[in-house]
Amino acid sequence: MLIIKAKAGLGNRILSAVTGLVLADLTHRTPFIDWRDGTYAPEGVNSYPLLFESRLATDCSAYDMAEDVHPAVWSGKVRLHPNHFVEVFFPGHHSDPFIYRRTAASLGKLDFDTPVAVFWSYLPKLARLRRHLARDSRFARETQSETLSRYLRTYFQPVADVKIRAEALLAGLPRPIIGVHVRYTDLKTPLDPIRNAIRRQLRSVPEASIFLATDNLHVERQLRKEFSRIVLHPKLLPESGEALFLHSSGVIEEAKNALTDMWTLAQCDRLVHAARSTFSRTGALMGGIPECRQIDVDRYNPKIRAKLLFQRYA
Repeated sequence: MLIIKAKAGLGNRILSAVTGLVLADLTHRTPFIDWRDGTYAPEGVNSYPLLFESRLATDCSAYDMAEDVHPAVWSGKVRLHPNHFVEVFFPGHHSDPFIYRRTAASLGKLDFDTPVAVFWSYLPKLARLRRHLARDSRFARETQSETLSRYLRTYFQPVADVKIRAEALLAGLPRPIIGVHVRYTDLKTPLDPIRNAIRRQLRSVPEASIFLATDNLHVERQLRKEFSRIVLHPKLLPESGEALFLHSSGVIEEAKNALTDMWTLAQCDRLVHAARSTFSRTGALMGGIPECRQIDVDRYNPKIRAKLLFQRYA
């Protein structure tokens, strides 16, 4: 079996989980998605089946103390999660882009034969599986984006109440709908390029509606001043600008709010975003929004392009 753990936010953990699911299929292992880390549900509660219509077994607690594990650093410690694991056993390495290679199942040689293996990564890593994918008929004819989209459709369909919220938000809105994602608490998506991209879209389709997904009240107020036909999913955005998950007292509800934003973006006809955000990239992949209808405000930034390329193969 392959136990797939998570580190960081919703987009990161979804896309890295897809890497784990692909790895499980390549190695003929039963996958378990283990999101008991306390980020999107109380610690010890697996948030994956609370957010998604699960097709997987979700209770892997019987293996929490397993000793015959790959990689061996997890022997007797499978109950732990990457944040805590790195903090205790690899202090100072939280930002190390290679730490997952020392603490997650190998993506190079797939010959590990222990009964239990553990996988996690901060970002999707299908690029590191490309040789194995090219030799497997299930993947050989797909691009990596197509593989990601297929697994998202299979394993990451939101629970019914999240889909109902998204449908209600978009019901009756004139098409096309321009999805706009602005991450501002920690990613600091530049706002002026977002504004300019929206203006250009509205010049070509003046009747379009706008769905805005943001984690920042200042951004919401600024864009509402300029654009009249903006719809948002109602949620409490802190005046302080701190991250929502740090502000909220109801982590499950805030997780569903975030997933509602992501799923609603997926239903839009066009997308304005910074593609370095895994949140908006995941929404685009969920909805199959083609790149020709995505406006990435960072697309001409050489430093960001180089960083994204490094992250793919690191």
